[in-house]
Amino acid sequence: MIYDDEDEHESVSELLEELKGLMREEVKLSKAAKELRARHFRVSKLEEEVASLRRQLEDAMVTTQIDARAIMEENRELRALVGDAEKDAMAALEELSRVQTKAIDAMHR
Repeated sequence: MIYDDEDEHESVSELLEELKGLMREEVKLSKAAKELRARHFRVSKLEEEVASLRRQLEDAMVTTQIDARAIMEENRELRALVGDAEKDAMAALEELSRVQTKAIDAMHR
């Protein structure tokens, strides 16, 4: 095959254009890669924040359960105290009634 200067010039020009296109594509891909790395970093930070919030939520749930148990226990204790106080009040009323009955009986004698 015989190449003439014009054909060689065209093929060199074509190769240069292709090289320029590839370089432009490399710049675009480089920018896209940089953006992808930045997004990946943001996603990683968000994942860390989600994990932290999840731990806080789990801790809060455990604390709430503990608080609920403590409140229920305190409620039982208060009900028992109220029950005891009601019994003491009834006993005191019965004693007052007996004393009043004795006093009325003593006044009638």
